[in-house]
Amino acid sequence: MGSSEECPCRRSLLRKSIFTAAQDGDLKHVQAFFECSKAHLHVDFTDDFGYTSLHYAAQWNRTLVVEYLLKKGATVDSRVCGATALHRAAFRGSKACVELLVAYGADVNLPDESFGDQKTALHKAASQGHEEIVQLMIKAGADMTLKDAFGLGYDECIPQTIDDRSKRNICQEDDAIVLKEDATLGVRCSRCQQVCIVIVRNHCCRLVECEACYDKGLPCPICGTVSIPATSIDVEPAIPIQTTMPTHTKVTNRSSTKPIVGLLNIKKRKETIKST
Repeated sequence: MGSSEECPCRRSLLRKSIFTAAQDGDLKHVQAFFECSKAHLHVDFTDDFGYTSLHYAAQWNRTLVVEYLLKKGATVDSRVCGATALHRAAFRGSKACVELLVAYGADVNLPDESFGDQKTALHKAASQGHEEIVQLMIKAGADMTLKDAFGLGYDECIPQTIDDRSKRNICQEDDAIVLKEDATLGVRCSRCQQVCIVIVRNHCCRLVECEACYDKGLPCPICGTVSIPATSIDVEPAIPIQTTMPTHTKVTNRSSTKPIVGLLNIKKRKETIKST
């Protein structure tokens, strides 16, 4: 082969990333990356979020790519992101890839730590109504007694009817899961006062917000800092309800000038600190 410009993986890179190729089921493209002697790309190579090619291929039920990656030596239970490929496949309903992963020794009892809900692949499949995968997980030795972060067993995660959902005090609003006022689980958002199962804390004062309020990019009610919504946010399961906003100690030596925000204002920040 002549120059590096003629390398198959370099030509492939111009079209799509290895992760997009895995998600699309483009086996030829995936092979171009991993078979290239110049790229030296490890089969467990992750993206910025900790996902491997196996995660993407398994989630979208790309059996040929999954089988190729596993034969290539991919770590079946890799979870730099907090979740394994089995979690993603079970949640999505990718039965064929679930079978492949189990055949290659995937741990069916590992909890998903990416969102803090601690759900196993069995919980994931049950929550989406994938009955065949639920049975497959049980047959593969999944522990049916394991509970998630909310104390729910897999059978309690099975989708409910509208009437059943109302009995459990759960309702759906916007894109966030919120609870009714008389619920005994969750934390109240400091802005909209809705009780949420999953919360986000702003980066400056660690104030509790629901995902919907966080995405609006509103100024912090305590220090005034505007947090730009990130493409990846840290969410956590809510613990007991807070009926009041958290108290914060005022900083007496804080400058009276308007807070300077943004990554490009480091010099101004330093000048402000010196003036105080």
